[in-house]
Amino acid sequence: MTATRALPSALLALGFAAAAAGCSDEDPCQDYVDYICDCHPDDPELPCEELQNTYADADDKLQDQCVTALEDQESADDEAGHECGDAPADGTGA
Repeated sequence: MTATRALPSALLALGFAAAAAGCSDEDPCQDYVDYICDCHPDDPELPCEELQNTYADADDKLQDQCVTALEDQESADDEAGHECGDAPADGTGA
């Protein structure tokens, strides 16, 4: 029975560790905005300034959405072979 009780605690600890990895301490939306602004600075479909305004002072629900948005964007970039910093200085490859 002791092992059964320890399992939920272990899973909870693992969940917290996974949530902490890859995110800033308190602001997943800032992580998302930073990624977009750094990696897609001239992409008209990902307007940096608009995202900065949208996600400034985001509440908890929006923070959760930012975690998902960042994961989705990183996956899309990986699939497309786009790495942060790949864009030419003139922004034509963003």
